[in-house]
Amino acid sequence: MNALKSHFQRTFSPRMFALGFAALAACVALTSCEAPGGPLPPENREPFEVSAPVIDNASLYGEGESIPMPANVPGRTGQFTNEEVNLFYPQLRRTAQLPEGVAAADFAPTVLEEASRSSLQERFGFAPDADGNLPTGCSYVQVTAKVQNTVDAEAVFDTAQGSFALLNEDGTYTSVGTDDPLWQSARDSTSPKQYFQVHLVPHEEREVSTLYLVPDEALDDPRLVFIANPGLSGGEGIAGVKAFAIASQLQK
Repeated sequence: MNALKSHFQRTFSPRMFALGFAALAACVALTSCEAPGGPLPPENREPFEVSAPVIDNASLYGEGESIPMPANVPGRTGQFTNEEVNLFYPQLRRTAQLPEGVAAADFAPTVLEEASRSSLQERFGFAPDADGNLPTGCSYVQVTAKVQNTVDAEAVFDTAQGSFALLNEDGTYTSVGTDDPLWQSARDSTSPKQYFQVHLVPHEEREVSTLYLVPDEALDDPRLVFIANPGLSGGEGIAGVKAFAIASQLQK
């Protein structure tokens, strides 16, 4: 027993404890302080620091062009890719009431329920009423575009990927309007989880329309774009965001 006690005293002496504590304090100081001269430059920052998403491509996609979109191809390994469906340049229509052929009863499930409308009001500052009527200062925008399946298999395309945004000079953007459409024309189901899905047979082309609620102030802004492909989230943020130049279609 005395031998064990002696060994313990030699191993955990006060001097060794003091040295260990000092080393720990030094480590804490090094990890909690900035480098001399201020924060580290971007190239020296930790890889997990997320940067603001920017819109891909030096110039926006214009009339006659298409954007590759992710789609779900049932039965494939790695079901989502970025080259399965092409979305072509859209035609936009701005209206002060529901467009012809669009009924509030056909909106996405739960959109016009009180809880959903309250959520829209809280998030965006506006919402339609229970009958689908517009709030003051907003318009409906109907987006119509051709979707093309490019593979030899059925592809399931999500029409809720699009949204409107204001493009900044540095390529970053500010989202405006509802981030999901309220309605879509090519729905195959009324299920909340499947409402926005469009099933395309191999090499099928189909015209699809969606409906958004957007503030008039944003619709009158020449920086307005339609983000078709929202990109993919990675270690440094969202990459691969692609958008159409559409502001000229909506200017009064």
